[in-house]
Amino acid sequence: MKGRDLQKGITDLLTLHQWRWTHFQSVLATGRDGKARWRTPLSGTKGFPDIIAVRGDEALAIEVKGDGDKVRPEQQEWLDALNAAGIRTLVATPANWRSGYVDGMLRRKRYAHDQ
Repeated sequence: MKGRDLQKGITDLLTLHQWRWTHFQSVLATGRDGKARWRTPLSGTKGFPDIIAVRGDEALAIEVKGDGDKVRPEQQEWLDALNAAGIRTLVATPANWRSGYVDGMLRRKRYAHDQ
């Protein structure tokens, strides 16, 4: 499963489960060396999660990874920082999509032991 297909499924579920969400769209850009690379036109520290969602008093940051993709160190640093700030994070993969884990995370309400 490609990341973009997984992301579409996630954003559909976010809408279904009444989350407000945003995604910063990456674009294919040609660098000075002539090579095409995916870029997200944001400023700041690299690695910000793909999707930010809010529902009531809970917030969730989601990093989407398709088959064969891995979380890069700068992405993990963001996820760790957001967790430390009390924002739940989720690395969504095709495996945890198929298992129902992603749906469960988006469906449930925050529990007292979640931090």
